[in-house]
Amino acid sequence: MAAIQSDVFYNDVTVERLKDNETNNTYFIAKIPKEDSDGNLIKLKRGFSKDSYGSEELESPRSFAARNASTLVTNCSTYSTNTYRVVGTSIYNGEIQQELNKQPYNHILAIGDDNTLKSYPPSTDAQTILNDGFNNALTAFIPMIEDGSKVSDSILDSRDMFNERHPRQAIAQDSSGDIYFLTCEGRRAAERGMTVRDVLRIFLDMDMQFAYMLDGGGSAQTVYHGTTVNRFSDDRGKTEREMLDFLFVGPDPDQIEPSVNEALKPLGVINKLRSDELSEYEYHPGNHERLKPYLINGWDDYGTSGSSLARVWHMPNNTLYMIGFIVFCSMLLI
Repeated sequence: MAAIQSDVFYNDVTVERLKDNETNNTYFIAKIPKEDSDGNLIKLKRGFSKDSYGSEELESPRSFAARNASTLVTNCSTYSTNTYRVVGTSIYNGEIQQELNKQPYNHILAIGDDNTLKSYPPSTDAQTILNDGFNNALTAFIPMIEDGSKVSDSILDSRDMFNERHPRQAIAQDSSGDIYFLTCEGRRAAERGMTVRDVLRIFLDMDMQFAYMLDGGGSAQTVYHGTTVNRFSDDRGKTEREMLDFLFVGPDPDQIEPSVNEALKPLGVINKLRSDELSEYEYHPGNHERLKPYLINGWDDYGTSGSSLARVWHMPNNTLYMIGFIVFCSMLLI
């Protein structure tokens, strides 16, 4: 039996789980150094569902990561589920794939061969981007930081949802050329998500020189070593949203032995099952009836007498959920 490759993943790529005090929200920072420990460029690449641009078969980031043995995979472009096309301008390895009409909030993210990131206004034609030396480009939302400074409020306010709290996915770059992804959870009972300015604040504190907002909401997913690090927001935390394209670091598909792909798939599956199990015991407005057996403070039905007061559930995983207005609470756990 052939040995499985031991150097599939970049050890230099890291992911850190953090908590934002201002929003009380969980987020993850993935760091991709410009170079590995041997001084070689860790190339940020773009891939497509089923490795085919224009495919009408969507794919989750975790599935893409397993097939390609990728160290890190994130979602990126916004896309239409009606046409199965990514939005706006798309350039892949020097080839203009499409130039479609864009909204004022659909700026273009260009990626240089040396990982340099740059944003272009929606009206920019693809040939201009190629002439500037960028061989890859995609379209999602807006830049937040350019040349180390916050962009104008007119850009940050160009869409109402940017000032609402949602799960977010964003990419940034520091003065050394290192790349960072911020993946923010949201649409949950205790964690609603972040606004664009919340993400901007975090990146400014990190001294980023550039930052750009990728597709977010239920699409916000980051996969590290085969496992999705953040909790999903679709289907009450159980459904991985599928999409058309991805940003990733890892070997090219033709460099991976099939045995590696097969060995990596169960890792993500096992962790997905664990995530689903935890979601079963998380409070949200749609599952109050199912959680009724765990209610410990005496009120029966959601929406009837006493429902405006605080109520407490003690879940089988030993988690306490307290919902409502609490004047005073004294608790002793033994």
